[in-house]
Amino acid sequence: MADKLDQKLASVLVPEKMNWATATRSIRKCKTRIEKIGGSRVDTEPTAWVLDAQVWDLLWTGEKAMKKGIPIFKKAGFESVEDLQSWMTIKKTEISAQHEFLKLVS
Repeated sequence: MADKLDQKLASVLVPEKMNWATATRSIRKCKTRIEKIGGSRVDTEPTAWVLDAQVWDLLWTGEKAMKKGIPIFKKAGFESVEDLQSWMTIKKTEISAQHEFLKLVS
């Protein structure tokens, strides 16, 4: 019993990386609920869901983009949101350093 409690406490204190399914769950659930009651991107007025037109459009296009993009991210080795964020931080640092170097040699 104590071991289970320790594991549960550890999982809260040391969060694991967020996988793509967890990161996209809310948008997928929202879209599924809308479709379950007969709503669709074309046939439903966004204001019926208290969403402005831009957010409504992003709900549908974002979900479609994620379905295409996540397998590409995974194939490239980005198994979690944090993996991609870490890589982007490294690239931004490299670009910033290159920019500073170019300013010095110009």
